[in-house]
Amino acid sequence: MPADKIGMTKLTGITPTPEQFGAGWVQEFGDVIIEAGGADGRVSRASAERIATRRDAGRLAADNAVAFFDRTGQKTVSAKKLRRVLGEEATTAGAAIAGPNQRISLREGGERLPVRLRADFLYLRGKGVPDTRTHADFVADATAQVRSALGRQDAQRLSGPPWQVRNQRPIAQFYEQDLQANIYVYTGRNELYYSLGASARSPSLPQVGWYHVGAAPEPPQIA
Repeated sequence: MPADKIGMTKLTGITPTPEQFGAGWVQEFGDVIIEAGGADGRVSRASAERIATRRDAGRLAADNAVAFFDRTGQKTVSAKKLRRVLGEEATTAGAAIAGPNQRISLREGGERLPVRLRADFLYLRGKGVPDTRTHADFVADATAQVRSALGRQDAQRLSGPPWQVRNQRPIAQFYEQDLQANIYVYTGRNELYYSLGASARSPSLPQVGWYHVGAAPEPPQIA
């Protein structure tokens, strides 16, 4: 979605119904999902995660797209189908918390919608994009960087765990289908690393293979 299209929305100045919320979500964020589909029109979990790296309001769609893959376990999905499904989910979520008049107030939307839809709703109501970078933003960006490095196969192989991350827990973990292994994401001293799990069939085995990706993403802001 071009930045100049992020601005006033059809929900500004009204108390929307669940249907208006769902339609408004598609109107504002649908193009982001279509763009994530790329040339073949299909969205993968990795491309869904990369939505979080956008520098406009479109990044708000990332957690909704990623949640689809968490829920379904699918590897890819048609961008058009994902756009439709996420709009329907917004409608359903709005209906679940709407007042007796089937309208969603600012308070209801900001406090009672599923967490991944709250910022979306407030943005659609004209409240702007949250300007505080969160830990979730940081983790999403770091994971996207690691996935990109895996795709390019250009991370630096290390002889063992770097001292910068010793005694730390990973900030993220995901399963890499091509490698048939779990990937663990670490950051330390503003650098980004990942380790390769020994086997998908034996995820409890010690992690083997450490890699340095490069500089870590911008850290979250402390309010």
